[in-house]
Amino acid sequence: MKKKLSALLLGSAFLSFGSTAFAAESAALEFDASDLSTEETLGGWVYVAPWVQVSPLQVVAQITNRSGVPVFCRGRAFGTLANGFTLQSFVGPAWVPPGGYMYTTVYTNPAAPFVNGWGEFFCTVY
Repeated sequence: MKKKLSALLLGSAFLSFGSTAFAAESAALEFDASDLSTEETLGGWVYVAPWVQVSPLQVVAQITNRSGVPVFCRGRAFGTLANGFTLQSFVGPAWVPPGGYMYTTVYTNPAAPFVNGWGEFFCTVY
């Protein structure tokens, strides 16, 4: 019998441009600890959709560990500038305790504002 690990690593997209904002639904991820060695999970790493906030000067990507166990995660935030270039920032790999969070932020300056942004996180348990 497989013991279900309900790693509720939640994220929702919140995109903001000036005074206009909209939010997308949050995503919850459940996986079996035994599934972490399959090829679909990238050798033990599972994709987790982060909460993302985009403003003209920064892009923030964050996940929250709502499970009862520590998870090991790494992540990136990306931001596309008005001139078409893409910047990125990294965080981890590091432990995220139960109830804890991990985030990364990429910044720009007013001369080249962000027009789009996204993030990605990959987590595993040991």
